[in-house]
Amino acid sequence: DPTNAKALKDAGFKIVCLANNHSLDYDRPALVETIAALERNGIPFAGAGRTKADAHRAVILNVKGLKVAFLAYLGLFPAILPEREGKPSVAMAEATAIRRDIAAVRSQVDFVIVSLHAGVERKRHHSSRQENIAHTMVDAGADMVIGHHPHVVQDFETYKGKPIFYSLGNFVFEPSASCRQEGGKHWSGMIRATLERGKPIVATFEELKLVGRQPRLNHN
Repeated sequence: DPTNAKALKDAGFKIVCLANNHSLDYDRPALVETIAALERNGIPFAGAGRTKADAHRAVILNVKGLKVAFLAYLGLFPAILPEREGKPSVAMAEATAIRRDIAAVRSQVDFVIVSLHAGVERKRHHSSRQENIAHTMVDAGADMVIGHHPHVVQDFETYKGKPIFYSLGNFVFEPSASCRQEGGKHWSGMIRATLERGKPIVATFEELKLVGRQPRLNHN
C-alpha cells in the first residue's frame, strides 16, 4: 500500500532496499509505483530502479560528515527476476556487476555498505552461495554486507576485517506457527555500527523480539 511509504518516513527510515524476490510479484509497473511512493516521501532506495542502470546505481548519503554509499542485490538465483535494459529492474548479484558497481563509487565515498537478499529459508547457517557473493563484495571494496531472506537469524563473520551479517531474520514480520515451535532461537536482529573515517566499521548484532509483528529491543 503506498501509504506505507509515509509510515516508513514517519518511523525515521533513511534508506530502504528494494532488491528482493517479491519486488516484481505484480510486474514491473507495480515496481514503478513502489518507487514513486518512496520518492514522494523522500525515502532513497537501492537495488531496483526504473531501468537496469538505475537499479545498479549506488545511493550516497551524508551521515554526520561521512559519505556512505549503499548498494543492494538479489542473490537467490541468477535468472529469478530477469533484468532488462531500459526497463524497471531489480539488481541481481552477479559478480561482474558487483565489481563494476562498487568500483564506480568507491573513490567518491568513505564507506560502501551492501545489502544482500540471499540464502535458504529457515536455515540457521549461511550457504556457500551467500558466502561467495558476500566475499566478492568485500574483495571489490565493500566495508560491510548486510543479509536477509531466510526469515531467521544466521551466523556472521569478519572477512578481511569487514563485517558480514548473513541474515538478520524477520523485522516487521511475525514467525509462522511452525517456526515458533523452535523455541530459544533468534528470529530478528539489528546491527549497531560505528563508522569512523579511515577505520574499519565496528558492528555488533543486537537481538530483537517480535511482538505483534513489531520489533522491540530484547533486554532480557
